[in-house]
Amino acid sequence: MEMLYELELDGENEKLVATGELLDVGDAVMLDNEVWLVLREAERAAIRGHARYLCRRALQLRVEAEELVAHAKALQLKFTEAREVRSA
Repeated sequence: MEMLYELELDGENEKLVATGELLDVGDAVMLDNEVWLVLREAERAAIRGHARYLCRRALQLRVEAEELVAHAKALQLKFTEAREVRSA
């Protein structure tokens, strides 16, 4: 079952994401070619999702994205994979 979360980056970039795992503070979220770190719960309540989190972009993967993801998985780093939900 997928859960919806609202992720906010630098107070300006907001995304509604769906993931099959519960998200919490300290998690690393793989979103397309970016890794977002969940820093803390937002003061503003979530409207469309289960929770609203303030995040920081940790890494923006470009050309070597597939290699880096494979290497991270080989090292058993834990990423929660999410997909962006487009609002209608």
